[in-house]
Amino acid sequence: MSSLLIFWVSAAVIAYVYIGYPALLWLVARLVRHPQERRPIEPKVSLLVPAYNEAAVIEAKVRNALALDYPPSGWKL
Repeated sequence: MSSLLIFWVSAAVIAYVYIGYPALLWLVARLVRHPQERRPIEPKVSLLVPAYNEAAVIEAKVRNALALDYPPSGWKL
């Protein structure tokens, strides 16, 4: 009797994982709506400058990076 119970519980868990949970997510997504605000974004950017034995050119590289125009004024987000 216990092996039959283990089989059906295992089968039910597998069915829930592959069928029940996706169906539950679909149903919740249909019933609960969250309004989304759509507006242009300007993400933050980090610039890494890897340097090894670059003492002669590192200042020029940092000045060049600081002179970049981000985002370019012609972009439409």
